[in-house]
Amino acid sequence: MHQTDCDFMIKACNVEKAHQAILDLQHAVGQKEFGHYDWVDLDKVNEALDFKEAIEEWRWVVEMEAQDTKQIDPKDLTAEHFDPQPKDTRQNVIGIEFNGDKLGDDMLLLDAIAPYVEEGSWIAMDGQEGCWVWDFHDGIVKEIDN
Repeated sequence: MHQTDCDFMIKACNVEKAHQAILDLQHAVGQKEFGHYDWVDLDKVNEALDFKEAIEEWRWVVEMEAQDTKQIDPKDLTAEHFDPQPKDTRQNVIGIEFNGDKLGDDMLLLDAIAPYVEEGSWIAMDGQEGCWVWDFHDGIVKEIDN
Protein backbone atom coordinates (compact mmCIF):
# COMPACT_ATOMS: atom_id res chain seq x y z
CA MET A 1 0.00 0.00 0.00
CA HIS A 2 1.22 3.48 -0.72
CA GLN A 3 -0.08 7.01 -0.67
CA THR A 4 -0.49 8.69 -4.05
CA ASP A 5 -1.45 12.24 -3.02
CA CYS A 6 -3.07 14.36 -0.33
CA ASP A 7 -4.43 17.73 0.60
CA PHE A 8 -4.34 17.64 4.39
CA MET A 9 -4.31 20.27 7.11
CA ILE A 10 -4.76 20.60 10.84
CA LYS A 11 -4.71 24.18 12.08
CA ALA A 12 -2.18 24.99 14.79
CA CYS A 13 -4.95 25.60 17.33
CA ASN A 14 -6.10 21.97 16.88
CA VAL A 15 -2.77 20.13 16.74
CA GLU A 16 -2.54 19.57 20.50
CA LYS A 17 -6.16 18.33 20.53
CA ALA A 18 -5.30 15.84 17.77
CA HIS A 19 -2.28 14.72 19.81
CA GLN A 20 -4.52 14.14 22.83
CA ALA A 21 -6.97 12.20 20.62
CA ILE A 22 -4.16 9.81 19.69
CA LEU A 23 -3.26 9.34 23.35
CA ASP A 24 -6.91 8.83 24.31
CA LEU A 25 -7.43 6.34 21.47
CA GLN A 26 -5.09 3.73 22.86
CA HIS A 27 -6.74 3.93 26.26
CA ALA A 28 -10.23 3.72 24.77
CA VAL A 29 -9.43 0.72 22.60
CA GLY A 30 -7.34 -1.08 25.18
CA GLN A 31 -4.22 -3.17 24.83
CA LYS A 32 -6.06 -6.45 24.16
CA GLU A 33 -7.97 -5.16 21.16
CA PHE A 34 -4.97 -3.07 20.13
CA GLY A 35 -2.83 -6.13 19.43
CA HIS A 36 -3.25 -5.92 15.67
CA TYR A 37 -1.08 -2.80 15.84
CA ASP A 38 2.00 -4.86 16.66
CA TRP A 39 4.18 -2.31 14.87
CA VAL A 40 2.98 0.54 17.11
CA ASP A 41 5.07 0.95 20.25
CA LEU A 42 2.44 2.19 22.71
CA ASP A 43 5.11 3.25 25.21
CA LYS A 44 6.65 5.52 22.59
CA VAL A 45 3.22 6.93 21.74
CA ASN A 46 2.69 7.75 25.43
CA GLU A 47 6.14 9.34 25.64
CA ALA A 48 5.67 11.43 22.49
CA LEU A 49 6.07 15.09 23.30
CA ASP A 50 3.86 16.28 20.47
CA PHE A 51 1.49 15.29 17.67
CA LYS A 52 4.30 14.82 15.15
CA GLU A 53 6.11 12.28 17.35
CA ALA A 54 2.93 10.44 18.29
CA ILE A 55 1.64 10.02 14.74
CA GLU A 56 5.07 8.90 13.51
CA GLU A 57 4.76 5.90 15.83
CA TRP A 58 1.62 5.03 13.86
CA ARG A 59 3.57 5.05 10.57
CA TRP A 60 2.48 8.51 9.41
CA VAL A 61 4.80 11.46 8.85
CA VAL A 62 3.42 14.99 8.95
CA GLU A 63 4.76 18.16 7.42
CA MET A 64 4.59 21.18 9.66
CA GLU A 65 4.27 24.71 8.36
CA ALA A 66 7.63 26.46 8.36
CA GLN A 67 8.07 29.15 10.97
CA ASP A 68 8.86 32.70 9.99
CA THR A 69 12.60 32.95 10.34
CA LYS A 70 12.89 36.61 9.37
CA GLN A 71 15.61 38.19 11.45
CA ILE A 72 15.69 41.84 12.45
CA ASP A 73 19.05 43.52 12.46
CA PRO A 74 19.67 44.76 16.06
CA LYS A 75 20.61 48.23 14.80
CA ASP A 76 17.13 48.49 13.21
CA LEU A 77 15.27 47.69 16.43
CA THR A 78 12.75 50.29 17.50
CA ALA A 79 9.87 50.31 19.94
CA GLU A 80 7.57 48.93 17.22
CA HIS A 81 9.73 45.78 17.02
CA PHE A 82 9.41 45.11 20.73
CA ASP A 83 6.61 42.69 21.55
CA PRO A 84 6.23 41.93 25.27
CA GLN A 85 3.86 39.04 24.51
CA PRO A 86 5.40 35.59 24.03
CA LYS A 87 5.33 34.37 20.44
CA ASP A 88 2.91 31.61 19.46
CA THR A 89 5.22 28.85 18.26
CA ARG A 90 2.49 26.41 17.31
CA GLN A 91 2.54 25.21 13.72
CA ASN A 92 -0.10 24.01 11.28
CA VAL A 93 0.10 20.49 9.90
CA ILE A 94 0.13 21.03 6.14
CA GLY A 95 0.76 17.52 4.85
CA ILE A 96 0.73 13.86 5.81
CA GLU A 97 2.43 10.82 4.34
CA PHE A 98 1.96 7.12 5.01
CA ASN A 99 5.29 5.60 5.99
CA GLY A 100 4.30 1.94 6.38
CA ASP A 101 4.15 -1.10 4.14
CA LYS A 102 0.72 -2.56 4.77
CA LEU A 103 -2.65 -1.20 5.75
CA GLY A 104 -3.58 -1.82 9.34
CA ASP A 105 -6.77 -0.50 10.82
CA ASP A 106 -5.69 3.05 10.07
CA MET A 107 -9.31 4.15 10.15
CA LEU A 108 -9.13 3.97 13.97
CA LEU A 109 -6.38 6.58 13.96
CA LEU A 110 -7.99 8.74 11.27
CA ASP A 111 -11.37 8.60 13.04
CA ALA A 112 -9.69 9.80 16.24
CA ILE A 113 -8.07 12.86 14.65
CA ALA A 114 -10.86 13.62 12.13
CA PRO A 115 -12.62 16.24 14.32
CA TYR A 116 -9.43 18.33 14.19
CA VAL A 117 -8.63 17.91 10.48
CA GLU A 118 -9.64 20.80 8.23
CA GLU A 119 -12.81 20.41 6.21
CA GLY A 120 -12.16 19.07 2.71
CA SER A 121 -8.82 17.43 3.53
CA TRP A 122 -8.16 14.09 1.83
CA ILE A 123 -5.56 11.33 1.50
CA ALA A 124 -5.42 9.20 -1.70
CA MET A 125 -4.12 5.63 -1.36
CA ASP A 126 -3.33 2.72 -3.68
CA GLY A 127 -3.05 -0.87 -2.52
CA GLN A 128 -3.63 -4.51 -3.40
CA GLU A 129 -7.38 -4.04 -3.03
CA GLY A 130 -7.55 -1.00 -5.31
CA CYS A 131 -7.49 2.77 -4.90
CA TRP A 132 -9.38 4.82 -2.35
CA VAL A 133 -9.52 8.25 -0.75
CA TRP A 134 -9.91 9.05 2.92
CA ASP A 135 -12.10 12.15 2.82
CA PHE A 136 -12.57 14.48 5.82
CA HIS A 137 -15.87 16.37 6.18
CA ASP A 138 -17.93 17.52 9.17
CA GLY A 139 -15.40 16.14 11.67
CA ILE A 140 -15.51 12.60 10.30
CA VAL A 141 -13.47 10.62 7.80
CA LYS A 142 -14.99 8.41 5.11
CA GLU A 143 -13.27 5.91 2.86
CA ILE A 144 -14.33 6.40 -0.74
CA ASP A 145 -13.38 3.82 -3.38
CA ASN A 146 -11.87 5.22 -6.54
